Amino acid sequence: MPLEPDSVRTLAENLYKQGVEVAEKNKILSLLNKLYEVSVLALNPKEIAARVSQTIRADLAFELVGVLLYDQLNEILTPVAFVSSERVSKIQADNGISFDTITISLPSSPFLKNVIQRTEVGYTDNLTDIWEGLISEDVAARMHTDGHIKSSFAHPLISRNKTIGIFVFSLNRAHDQLLEYENESIDSFVKVVAVAIDKALLSKELQEANKHQTTLIHFITQQVKIFLTKSRYIFGELEAGSYGPLAPKMEGVVKQGYQFNTDG
Repeated sequence: MPLEPDSVRTLAENLYKQGVEVAEKNKILSLLNKLYEVSVLALNPKEIAARVSQTIRADLAFELVGVLLYDQLNEILTPVAFVSSERVSKIQADNGISFDTITISLPSSPFLKNVIQRTEVGYTDNLTDIWEGLISEDVAARMHTDGHIKSSFAHPLISRNKTIGIFVFSLNRAHDQLLEYENESIDSFVKVVAVAIDKALLSKELQEANKHQTTLIHFITQQVKIFLTKSRYIFGELEAGSYGPLAPKMEGVVKQGYQFNTDG
């Protein structure tokens, strides 16, 4: 029995939707693989953040992607990398601003403070919520109209049970237009980004610790050499009789001391 035209149309539409969804899921899997490849590279935090931001923005056509590192002691968020679409970059250039140079004070940003304290994803349709007092309403409005930024997300970057920063990205569609698998995919790659950056931070800390250890060892070695040189000089003077004759029992001790400091 042949299908009715409406049924054929509906079937075609469903097949098309399924095809699009499969293609998008394959894109996400490809992205996760790329992010994993970046995460195993021996790069510093800034390089890692730049690579993952660029990869995500290019593959998913986001308007803005960036990483802010969290300084708990000073309560600030420092940008390490932000990548923008051409239209968003143009708006930044026209207004003399750059998201990758704007440090955010946490007490001055209730939106981001809430993300840090609750370790929950924050959503907004206004960039001034993220950069409160740091960009004007006019710039935010132009980002919305000319930059096509319709929604922005702030994901806490959590690794080893602590928040190390915030991952920010902006889309050209509203947050409620994201499909369930897209939200799940975003959660997945945010976790990969957190581990990658934490690994880079640990590597940097280890390098700095090794550098301090090398400096300390060098200092101690120099101090020991100075001590041995002074001791050798003193034992030499005693053995030569510069301070008068030595008692018979002391002659052997002084000679051994001089020889010990000479041999090192």
